[in-house]
Amino acid sequence: MASSDGITAPTSATAPMASAAAPAASVIGTRNRRQCRAAAAAAASPATMVGASTATNWPCCHTCWTALPQWPPAVIAVNTPTNTEPTNASSSTMDGSAMRRRRVKYSASPQLSPAVSTAAGSVGISAGKAPSTSRHASATKMSLKPVSRRKLSLSGPAPCSLCWANAMRRSLERASMTPASTAASRSSRRISMGAESRGRAGKSTRERPSGRIATCPPAAKAERIQVGAGRMQFLKGVWTFLVGVKDALVLIFMLLLFGLLWAGLSMGGPSAVSVPNGAALDIRLDGLLVDQPTELEPMALLGGQQVIPETDTLALVRAIDKAADDSSISMITLNLDSFMGGGQANLQSVGAALKRFRAKKKRVEAWATAYTDAGYYLAAHADSIGISPLGAMALSGPGGSNLYFKDALDKLKVNVEVFRVGTYKSFVEPFTRNEASPAAKEADQTLADDLWSTWRATVQAERQELDVAATLASWPQRVAGANQTQAELAKNAGFVDEVISENAWRARLKEKLGDGDEPDRPGDFKRIDVRDYWAARRPVGETGPAVAVVHVAGSIVDGDAPPGTAGGATIRRLIEDAVTDKDVKAIVVRVDSGGGSVLASEEIRQAMLEARAQKIPVIASFGPVAASGGYWVGTGADMIFASPATVTGSIGVFGVIPTFEGTLKQLGVSTDGVKTTPFSGQPDVVGGLNDPTRTLIQAGVQDIYKQFVGLVAAARKLPVAEVEPIAEGRVWSGTRAKQLKLIDQYGDLQTAIREAGRRAELKGEPRIKVMMPPRSLLVQLISKLEGGEAADNSAMSRDAMGRAVAISRLQAAAQVQAAISVANGPTVQAHCLTCMGYSIPARASAPVELLPALKALLVD
Repeated sequence: MASSDGITAPTSATAPMASAAAPAASVIGTRNRRQCRAAAAAAASPATMVGASTATNWPCCHTCWTALPQWPPAVIAVNTPTNTEPTNASSSTMDGSAMRRRRVKYSASPQLSPAVSTAAGSVGISAGKAPSTSRHASATKMSLKPVSRRKLSLSGPAPCSLCWANAMRRSLERASMTPASTAASRSSRRISMGAESRGRAGKSTRERPSGRIATCPPAAKAERIQVGAGRMQFLKGVWTFLVGVKDALVLIFMLLLFGLLWAGLSMGGPSAVSVPNGAALDIRLDGLLVDQPTELEPMALLGGQQVIPETDTLALVRAIDKAADDSSISMITLNLDSFMGGGQANLQSVGAALKRFRAKKKRVEAWATAYTDAGYYLAAHADSIGISPLGAMALSGPGGSNLYFKDALDKLKVNVEVFRVGTYKSFVEPFTRNEASPAAKEADQTLADDLWSTWRATVQAERQELDVAATLASWPQRVAGANQTQAELAKNAGFVDEVISENAWRARLKEKLGDGDEPDRPGDFKRIDVRDYWAARRPVGETGPAVAVVHVAGSIVDGDAPPGTAGGATIRRLIEDAVTDKDVKAIVVRVDSGGGSVLASEEIRQAMLEARAQKIPVIASFGPVAASGGYWVGTGADMIFASPATVTGSIGVFGVIPTFEGTLKQLGVSTDGVKTTPFSGQPDVVGGLNDPTRTLIQAGVQDIYKQFVGLVAAARKLPVAEVEPIAEGRVWSGTRAKQLKLIDQYGDLQTAIREAGRRAELKGEPRIKVMMPPRSLLVQLISKLEGGEAADNSAMSRDAMGRAVAISRLQAAAQVQAAISVANGPTVQAHCLTCMGYSIPARASAPVELLPALKALLVD
């Protein structure tokens, strides 16, 4: 019969208590040392010795198991007291880890004596030696023998000898002791355990010198448990303190962050900067002049990364026009020391604004260390031009080189599949040629000559005493044979009015205008920065009818994109927002893009057509570049304005698919597979394109080209036969585009806005509402804190040749980036290669390095 403690009752006639539970034990899971000690102490207490229903648990742990040198599988028999030595245990041994993992079956013989009394610690087991019975003559001896008549299976980790002895002792006493003898046994056990505790003081609780495993004293165990609990309580307190400190720091950080955000965003209202009476409007053009400033990368600014400063052309023009009628502004100082350009169309807009300012009888003075084409174009509109004694004129004119990758791709065994329509569609030539085709070079030369003629005509009109064409033609010979500095030579030739250092120039302005905010600082004259001035004078909080301005700036790509890149979905939503705005009565789409995705261009055009369907006038204003996909967008407008220096046209499409079967073959890699149709797995960039696929793609490119020509013919109200000769992917200047009826009128963005207001029947100067995609709070905060002074983060070269080299490097890197975009972009695109030399040199928040870009194209 099995009792509640899992021990089987004996059936032998020698057992006096048949109903009592026979000795056995049950094994439970692994315990740690503290649990083992606590269980041993509980086993030694009197309460656990009463009743057969109390389950016998093994207080086993890894520490206990390692105490026994050997624990062979054996049969354990419990015999009556005798003076005879027990049989030796098996001599086989195993290490502690094996004992912990091996599942062993043990058996116990039910030969029990009716008068067995075992005190704690009186049973000891050692290999080849009888257990000690020195304390009680009636102590039961345990022997290990290989045979058993009745087995008790024990599964799980092997227990240590201490745990086994305690369990057997308790089981034997429950089965054989009477209630009367129980008290005596308890008393003897207390005496025995107390004696052992005193004799074991200062010694190990795991193994005595004799090699016998001894029980742990309850008092010592309790003391150790109490000490351990105190240590744990201390550690818990330390951990709670650290968690509290962490929570406090997080709370403080969040409060500071939200406070900073609130402080930054609260500066969004009109600037508190006052405009001094009689001050100069100080315009320092560092970096680039752009239609839409690129959204700065927050991490780039916070990390101190150098960025190219950008100035919003529309904001600058409006500030100059505002200052022309402001009695507080007496003149304009134009510092062009670090100006890198921004497209000739934008230069014409700023130059026209300076001319209007001078028409108000207000003076403009310009100064720079050296002058490039862009800088001198603006300086020519000033009343006085100064140059540093160490300066020079670095006028080069339009033109330059493009990169061609055919030989490099051949060395890498990369095959570039090209599909195009248009003799002059030269964007694919860098992949298939090592030089420009004669047709492309002829078209590019015509464009460069037109732009140079426009530049010279404007400069000649402003500097009438200067023979621009003759002077520039003989300038290299003059510089080589001159016995004077280049600055003096520039003055004698009529390019500049005076040779003067910047400090002397500023000191003269201080004498004329008075002291600035820091009178003790040399050269600090009375002035206000153009950004601060526009922040103080710009219209804020105006309501009523308005003309919305939507920018299409940068490469046209599918999906969403930040400012500086024309995302088709982003611009479509901006146009839709303008349509749903009750205050918007007309829309001006400003295009400054050399093209990109055909699908994105069509998405923008469709949004413009939907606005026109709502009886909202839509005017297109072309900036420095509006070609290919940019011109595709312009066909959705009611009217197109462009500058004589605008680069436009390039009506054509192409497709580029690079394949790498040659590269893989060179590496020993081949391809194979199955097909269900000729187009299965096509286009295959690792196995190459087959002829049916090439035919299909070329047909698709031709179909889109026909649609492009049809859109132009319908928008310009021209027959298709008249459009086809001027298409073919050829690029035109604004001057020739007007002659070919590709645009309607000359004019900048301001002109287009006024025309939109006129068509919407708005009275007076129309209110302008620039549509911008929402910006994150972090970007807004950084923009507020920067205050538009991104120039502080950029080390711009003041040397003319240094700036020219920097611009050339940027343009080359931009070509590589464009090649990567084309190779990885849509199958059919409308892009302009020639336009890249005349657009904004960089459309990124940070300069693109040339060598990493080449590596990304040819290797990555």
